[in-house]
Amino acid sequence: MWSRRQPGEHACSQGFLLVEVLVTAAVAAVLLAVLMRAFSSVWGGIGAVREETEAMLVARAVIEASTPRTNLVPLAQDGMTGRYAWAISIVSTGLQTVAAGQPTQLQPSLPGATGQPQFGQAQFEQPQPGQSPPDQRSSATNQDEEAQREPPWTLFRITVGVRAPGGRRTDIETYRLSRPAVAR
Repeated sequence: MWSRRQPGEHACSQGFLLVEVLVTAAVAAVLLAVLMRAFSSVWGGIGAVREETEAMLVARAVIEASTPRTNLVPLAQDGMTGRYAWAISIVSTGLQTVAAGQPTQLQPSLPGATGQPQFGQAQFEQPQPGQSPPDQRSSATNQDEEAQREPPWTLFRITVGVRAPGGRRTDIETYRLSRPAVAR
């Protein structure tokens, strides 16, 4: 059955139990500190990703609001959207389309432009003198009139920089075609 402990045994057993509790509390505190550090690191990463995503959305909205398909002009502008500061720069590249029937030539200032068609560039056969392509209009004057009515497309380089509240900067660069509006 039950046995009685000696008075000295009981006191030693209680002291050992106190040391076990203190060691367990110390180990738990160390583990809790490691977990808190990992959690704060992950939380900071989530905040950075959130700011980056919001900055990309602001940059895309600024591009869409500032770059119409017609009458695009070079400009430099900055502003604020919520907590995000942005700056946009629109620069004409100087490249324009040519009217139908005019010979085209690659500009030597373009990267990879050697005069030979590169990957993704279409090759068009020029009709021989006296030959007419099957889809040619009934008269050459119609082509000339249409070429004069339709203004050429111009290629613009658009750069947007967005600064997030945390100091992170996001830059987007794109190109857009535009031409003057035609009065009809």
